[in-house]
Amino acid sequence: MSVANINVNNVPNDVDIFESVVMQEESSVKAGYLAGLNHGTEKGQEDGYQLGHSLGCSVGNEIGFLQGFVSTWLALLDQSPDTKEKTSKALTSLQTLLGKYPLGTVNSTCVTDLKMIQARFKKVVSLLGINISWSHTASKQESLSF
Repeated sequence: MSVANINVNNVPNDVDIFESVVMQEESSVKAGYLAGLNHGTEKGQEDGYQLGHSLGCSVGNEIGFLQGFVSTWLALLDQSPDTKEKTSKALTSLQTLLGKYPLGTVNSTCVTDLKMIQARFKKVVSLLGINISWSHTASKQESLSF
């Protein structure tokens, strides 16, 4: 097609024949932004799921350990005639806190409740006069936030 064959009269006045060339950079930037946004959203959801699963397993392991610890010590102290009332009350209090801890749905008090449970556990261990710690507590506590 030669330049002589182009009929300028057929092109509407509000359409610039060079608009697609001039606006190519802007349309490329928009397309890149949308592609990056979609990829970032997908990656963020995957990473969030994996982190939540990992932290959930860690918290679940700790709660399970503590429930077993409390029930075992309560059973042992029931058989012992020289049980201190303060120790028994502290164990019962820890058992109550563990029973109230939400296992299904995360809420705004989960982190605070877990820290309270951990503090009560330290108190019970001190009252029992034993040297025991939950290995995941110290390593995961700093990274636990919602």
